[in-house]
Amino acid sequence: MPPTQAARRVTESVALVKVTVSWATEWLRPTLEYELKYRAVKDRQGRSDEKWTTETLHCTTKTITGLQPATLYAFEIRARNAAGVGDLAPRHIIETPNADTLLKKINRAAGAGKKQTPAAKAAAEAKARAAAAAAAAAAAAAAA
Repeated sequence: MPPTQAARRVTESVALVKVTVSWATEWLRPTLEYELKYRAVKDRQGRSDEKWTTETLHCTTKTITGLQPATLYAFEIRARNAAGVGDLAPRHIIETPNADTLLKKINRAAGAGKKQTPAAKAAAEAKARAAAAAAAAAAAAAAA
């Protein structure tokens, strides 16, 4: 696989970090819907200047895409039924993987069953890191 193809795949993967969140309720039945809130945070205490992204769901699993690599995110969920809205479940803080971790995972998958010279591998990784950095900078600029 030429390095330009690998770099394009890495850029897409870094720009599209995803987290799958799932939960269960044992109270407030029958549950009609759930309110999922999430945002990027500065630390594990959940401090942030970001606004919450809120979604109303009718299921107990959600995959959230387009998250930034090496970033902490806070997630909160609560249930709602005809009787009202439940309390928020305890906040969960999750850190998305960094670009190097993603690169290693992608390179392992792309290189499965193929031999690559050390020089070619180093060149592909350098190009992929540059593409990942560019994608992260572009996403940060778009968010600003």
